[in-house]
Amino acid sequence: MKFYLSIAFLLFSIVSSAQNEGLWTDHLPYNSVNDIAVRGDNYYCATNQGLFIYNAKEKEISTRSKVNGLNDIGITALSYNTSNELLIVGYKNANIDLLSGNSVFNLGDIKRANGYTGLKYINHIITEGDFAWVATGF
Repeated sequence: MKFYLSIAFLLFSIVSSAQNEGLWTDHLPYNSVNDIAVRGDNYYCATNQGLFIYNAKEKEISTRSKVNGLNDIGITALSYNTSNELLIVGYKNANIDLLSGNSVFNLGDIKRANGYTGLKYINHIITEGDFAWVATGF
């Protein structure tokens, strides 16, 4: 009996170690798009929980969320700055992420600022040259 239990435990250990240890994937709803930014063949589509990038040439989809690099949830606005090759992501709470390739830089100054009355919701982002204008509720 101990022999069979030992074999069963060994098999269970082998099967469980075959799982993707240390790798996280997101299983979030990407079916309701809030905003779209386009750069060449890439379509950046914002959803409430994250964003997905559709490459029309390769017909591939990749996702970004808080699980794999974004700093928040509740994306409300996107804009692609062609001068700096940056995707600008605005959130409901006024948090802003800048995406360049696989790097993400967070601009949380508006989110952390006190003294603003009203909603800090990022309504729209417009870019031109090196500048980005952010439309908010305050």
